[in-house]
Amino acid sequence: MENQVLEIIKKRRSTRIFLDKPIENESIHTIIEAGCYAPSGYNRQPWFFVVISNKEILDKLSVETKQSLKLSNNEHLQEVGNNPNFHVFYNAPTAILVCGDESDSLYTSHCSVATQNMLLAAESLSIGSCWIGVINSFSLDKNNKKLIEEYKEKFKIPNNYKISHAIALGYRKNEIAKASPRKENVYTIIK
Repeated sequence: MENQVLEIIKKRRSTRIFLDKPIENESIHTIIEAGCYAPSGYNRQPWFFVVISNKEILDKLSVETKQSLKLSNNEHLQEVGNNPNFHVFYNAPTAILVCGDESDSLYTSHCSVATQNMLLAAESLSIGSCWIGVINSFSLDKNNKKLIEEYKEKFKIPNNYKISHAIALGYRKNEIAKASPRKENVYTIIK
């Protein structure tokens, strides 16, 4: 039985090398709409999305996030932060900051579901994507409190919302890699 949704799920891979080509507004709206239709407990929809297609802003956010990574207690994150060749958004032409309402105790879960919807919508439009979790280090770094407030004002992020993660978006420079084998025996059916 052919299932288009399952085929998109199986086909999607993280993209880390992008063409320097802007994404059309219509495609961005479609991707955001997919995020807005994600399920959430009590239909709270505790998310807010910031679409950034400004290279200067993305580069600045990358540098600031790397500064936070350097201060991390995690050795791997420190290495990433110190890598001069690493760009948090992989030099993608567009990124979506996924922000969540901190008054909702499950906002990270709800925002994650919305993110998966957007990743799949991007794939359905032949747009590459990569989930960016490390931006959370910037968001959680207490040294960035003033800077975060400036960004929240600039990006019109509502009060009580914080940056949870991001999505890098753009057209792929390379072909999609084949999926690695999936683990077997990962479920039980009880009747």
